[in-house]
Amino acid sequence: MRFFIFCYSTLINYLPDILTYPDMTALWFEQQREIEQDNLTVNEFLDGIEKFIEEQLNQAENIKIEAKGEPCECGKGVLVLRRSEKGSFFACSAYPACKITLSALNNAPITE
Repeated sequence: MRFFIFCYSTLINYLPDILTYPDMTALWFEQQREIEQDNLTVNEFLDGIEKFIEEQLNQAENIKIEAKGEPCECGKGVLVLRRSEKGSFFACSAYPACKITLSALNNAPITE
């Protein structure tokens, strides 16, 4: 499995607006009050959340996220920070086609 390191500010740019504001939390809070007052069932509440998640996943299928970083020598990918049991290193995002790796120092590639 490949892991890409994204900072929060970069990842948030790819999320739908509805997930970046507290609106959904407020709506769910209000729906929980409706459950307490017997105006909404737990199953209706959960069905609504399930539908919302399904809609968001369907929209996410069309989003492409590109890895950003220093271009790799191979010309097909960029260097991304990876972590292993032995420590951090940079590897090409085009792996397994490209097997170029560089040591990391303070989360920056060592290019010597």
